[in-house]
Amino acid sequence: MTGMDDEQQSRPGPGGVRRVDPEEASRRRHQPGAPDGANRQRVEGPPRRSAPVSTAGPSPSALGGLEALSAGRRSRRRGRTHRSPLATAGRVVVRLLIVVVVLAVAAGIAAGVQLSRPVPRPVLTLHVAGSAHLPGTVPAIPWPKTGVAALDVPGVGMLESPGASRPVPIASVTKVMVAYVILQDHPLQPYQPGPSIPVTTAAVSLYQAEKAVNDSVVAVVPRETLTEVQALEALLVPSADNIAVLLADWDAGSEAAFVAKMNAEAAKLGLHHTHYADVSGLDATTVSTPADQIRLAELAMRNPIFAAIVGFGGVTLPDNKKVLYNYNYDLGRNGIVGVKTGSDGPAGGCFVAAADARVDGRKELVYAAVFGAQSHTSIVQAALDDGSALITAARGLARSATVVHAGTVVGAVSSAWGVTVPVRATASATFVGFPGEAVDIRVLPAALPKAPVAAGTRVGTLLATLGTLTRRVPLVTAARLDPPTLRWRLLR
Repeated sequence: MTGMDDEQQSRPGPGGVRRVDPEEASRRRHQPGAPDGANRQRVEGPPRRSAPVSTAGPSPSALGGLEALSAGRRSRRRGRTHRSPLATAGRVVVRLLIVVVVLAVAAGIAAGVQLSRPVPRPVLTLHVAGSAHLPGTVPAIPWPKTGVAALDVPGVGMLESPGASRPVPIASVTKVMVAYVILQDHPLQPYQPGPSIPVTTAAVSLYQAEKAVNDSVVAVVPRETLTEVQALEALLVPSADNIAVLLADWDAGSEAAFVAKMNAEAAKLGLHHTHYADVSGLDATTVSTPADQIRLAELAMRNPIFAAIVGFGGVTLPDNKKVLYNYNYDLGRNGIVGVKTGSDGPAGGCFVAAADARVDGRKELVYAAVFGAQSHTSIVQAALDDGSALITAARGLARSATVVHAGTVVGAVSSAWGVTVPVRATASATFVGFPGEAVDIRVLPAALPKAPVAAGTRVGTLLATLGTLTRRVPLVTAARLDPPTLRWRLLR
């Protein structure tokens, strides 16, 4: 085969198909400048049918076109394969910048949304019980064995015996209200006798009639006059029934009209268990409770004229040849300074007492009332003894106690971002009361400001109440509550 010339090597074989010598095919594939198509001859496998190939070979113009096409393809491949490194890096940088800008815009939008959300206000939380008790236990009270009673320390509280809320007859204790209404309608200045009150024929007749049945009376004569002070002394010291009617007629024109004024005043003062049917208390339908009469006595004792008269052991009046003594035989004993006794069959022995006492280092009046006392000897004395025992007990009962101390932490102001500051009481709540008494405690919260909250900001008021007395204690923050950090606001 190697000795064949070119013509022999390209001679067509049987069937007109030109056989290509393998060595020739290899030579052509490696021949420089040969078209790619010319080098790609199928040399293996069975012969493939194809169109007859001319033995004369391709024309020079065809070979030139093939070579140009092959060169263009190689040039494009070299361009794609050998792109500049600087251009490639530039494209990467541009793409990265686009990603960064998109992420930055998205982050800015998210941050703006978070920062525009309102910051929650701080919240006040309290650790205060609804009530507190004064230290100690209430000792046994020497309540009367018969009747009903109550005792009271002004500003401290009222204690009542079992059944004392039911109205009962009060006998001559009724005259406390008579004097109270007279002094309301006709006020007196100290050491002034007041206006004159004429003694009418009707008043003389009433005196004689009541004296005949052994009622408590003071002698009067026709055409006599009494000053207001003298009439009040006769009413409150020897407890003259006839003078009670004389004062009613002088003030209101009739006893019935004056009784109506008494009941109106009782309603005004909140004495809801009290009803008056007459001015002397002889009528058993004139009723009240120990607590109601203590409240009335406390108000009456604020009038210096009344307080002075009920403290007299005896008085001298016109047309009475002897001293008229006070039925309150305990005056001056056990610190008792007033106010009124009473007695009759339906009412038993009655006594409303006021006595000096030291309460929490202060001088105060303590009160006791006894209605319905019974005794085989003297019902008045029985009421006096029971009242004096209650006065002694009242002095020992009252004591001072502090239920909230200044500086005590009573709660906290907390925030959603985890900052909490304590809340303190700025003052103490101290009461004088009976051991074991309950003090009601509640808090009125104030509107909390937005953070930051300065130290000392008032966040509420603690109200401590015992009876009718209420202590108000301001509550403030003990430290500054800082606002949330930027990180918290962005990541919440």
